[in-house]
Amino acid sequence: MHYFNQAQAAPPTVGASTVQQPPPPDGGFSIIQFFPIALIIIVFYFLIIRPQQKGQRERDGLLKNLKKNDHVFTSGGIAGVVTTIKDGEVILLIDEKHDIRVRVMRSAIVGVEKASPAEEKPEQQKEETKK
Repeated sequence: MHYFNQAQAAPPTVGASTVQQPPPPDGGFSIIQFFPIALIIIVFYFLIIRPQQKGQRERDGLLKNLKKNDHVFTSGGIAGVVTTIKDGEVILLIDEKHDIRVRVMRSAIVGVEKASPAEEKPEQQKEETKK
């Protein structure tokens, strides 16, 4: 038996050509390599971060402008009328007939419903009829 010696080179194959590999890159960082990353960051900002900031500003304005007799909705699904506003909490009148009131955190309010025309001040009604 003839064993192949590791020190010996393999016999050349017929028709095989030697293909030279291109030299490795020099490791330099060009602007073209940075462009896809910058594009992803820009898209991420305009699709996710900016709309979220805008919504947060609107919600902060809603909570800041909250006043007595506003009809509000909470994140828990409770609808009521604001009777008292303190620092971080609001007392809502849930049922007028039974005088049921609930104390909720101001941050739990997610929406304000427009007041009905009968509950608006007479000055506001006069202005709307002039328009």
